[in-house]
Amino acid sequence: MTLESPTLPAPATHVHSAEMFTATVLFCVIACLGEVSAPERVTLPQGTVWVSRPADIDPYAPLPLIFVLHGTETDANDLISFWRSLRSELPVVIVAPQASSRGWNDADLPLFRSAWRYTRERVAHDPDRVLLTGHSAGGVMALHALYHETDPPPSALAVTACYLPPTVSAADIRARSSVPVLFSVGKTDANISNWISGINTLKSGGVAVTALNPGIGHALDRPTTQKALRWFESLSAGRISKRIENTERTLKTTALDGLSIAAMEGIAFSPVAYAREHFASAKALTDAAAKRVAERLDEIAREVAADRYIQARRALVSLENQLEPSSLAKVVRQHRTELEQTPELREWLTLESLIEQENRSEELWRDALGAQRDGRPTEAVEICDRILKQYPESGRAAHARDLRTTLTHRNFR
Repeated sequence: MTLESPTLPAPATHVHSAEMFTATVLFCVIACLGEVSAPERVTLPQGTVWVSRPADIDPYAPLPLIFVLHGTETDANDLISFWRSLRSELPVVIVAPQASSRGWNDADLPLFRSAWRYTRERVAHDPDRVLLTGHSAGGVMALHALYHETDPPPSALAVTACYLPPTVSAADIRARSSVPVLFSVGKTDANISNWISGINTLKSGGVAVTALNPGIGHALDRPTTQKALRWFESLSAGRISKRIENTERTLKTTALDGLSIAAMEGIAFSPVAYAREHFASAKALTDAAAKRVAERLDEIAREVAADRYIQARRALVSLENQLEPSSLAKVVRQHRTELEQTPELREWLTLESLIEQENRSEELWRDALGAQRDGRPTEAVEICDRILKQYPESGRAAHARDLRTTLTHRNFR
């Protein structure tokens, strides 16, 4: 598996000089996004990764994530500054690994894998809003990585001034066809013919491809990248709207659903990370769910007032399970815990636990007898050991001890 840098046209078509590039980017960072924290350097065993977060925002907020791969004429920090210079509808986290040399090659694959894993596991972000992007050689690497190295995959891929590498097969593309791709190459870029064939290959694999062909050469182009960002933001907004619509439909037509409520809480509890209309809709849904839970708790409280403790506890357990993993489950759990402290219920719980232990030990005893009958004495002994360890006070413990002794002696005769 060999990754090659894309064919580059004459130097005149490259991005501006480093001095002009830096000056332009610094101006736009201040003008477009306001204050951002200095990128944090993360040193992994395989190499260096830079992480850039907005200033004065909760570092655990589920912001959109942009994972950027630089090209041969730029480095990781150049790309962070460049993306920060764009106008974003929402604050974003930007992560950029630094290749070991100009561009990317096979030797950098361990770094990419490690950086991707570190980012998805250690950097706070919204897992449903992840853009993998790359320019030039970084674009080639990003295309290869989407189909071979990303687990979990990104939400979307945007690449510029590059080509689809030969490491990507039709089967690879079909396996990740759900990930939309924005693919841009300039009209005078030497990669234009490869771009056309790459788009056709992606589309034939079922990928939703957005193709851009600006009137530029092999350049890191701000208007083109701004379109890519808008494309990603539009995709993300559409997905969130769909999620809200599905949750609203679920809560209207079925019983309370903890997963749906938790998804809305993720939005309602982090207003800085979502569009105003999404925040408002999610908050309305979580408020409505909380109201329904409060009404159900009032009904259960009437059961308690009527001394129907067992029925009340069963209702609380059912409601708690139904609401997991939302925060409303914790509210119900607190009510259940308080109810379980009443003397009447504590006595019943003790009796219920004993009955459950007897039932479970009886099941294991039948398994042990079945293993003995089928000629599996070792397994039968192991089951007897489980009964003696987990349920030593059960009625079947003595039977298990006797059977274990018989089988052990028989095996050593």
